[in-house]
Amino acid sequence: MIATTILISGLSVQTANAYYEVPAAPGRPKSKIKSVEKKPTAHSAIQLELPAELLTEVKKDNPGYRIPVAKDMSGPWSQWVDKKVGNMPFYTRGDFNGDGDKDIALFLLKDKTFRFVLYHKKGRKYELGITGDYSSGVPQDLVLSTTPKTEEFVFRYSVNMKEKEYRKRYPFDALVTANIMTGVTEVTFWSTKKNGYDIDLFGSH
Repeated sequence: MIATTILISGLSVQTANAYYEVPAAPGRPKSKIKSVEKKPTAHSAIQLELPAELLTEVKKDNPGYRIPVAKDMSGPWSQWVDKKVGNMPFYTRGDFNGDGDKDIALFLLKDKTFRFVLYHKKGRKYELGITGDYSSGVPQDLVLSTTPKTEEFVFRYSVNMKEKEYRKRYPFDALVTANIMTGVTEVTFWSTKKNGYDIDLFGSH
């Protein structure tokens, strides 16, 4: 039997199948939250500010799609409702391609489908770098986060009650997409050898 723990850093999220740590907002202390679903209410709020230049590009490049709002914070995402932190499960930022600017990754929703997008910051503008559509699954099962280049990505798991772990340091900030229900995790990183993005996949067996 294989159990999985993904350890990144910062805000802690506990689920029935795995334990994750997701980066907290800069300057804020680490804090733990329980895996108890909190249903959004009329007074629920999520705090996220995005640059106007990014919003313009998102709307232009993704007609019919929208950025998640409070009513979408169900299932595992409900743990972020009313949390005064700078990160959201559908959003993360980092210098993913190593050019010195902070890029932004998002999940976008549309009816019963959803999409992943990564925008590269170019001065004050944003350009679409990666896009990927999901035809199945639930977006609330997925959490985006960033492993800074100054920290190790750690993937811990157990096989027959024996704990093991895999560690890797990426040359630039790495984008982590974790399914907190299954433990399957993708790390998207910039490969200087390929001069493009590559993916490490963990927990798929």
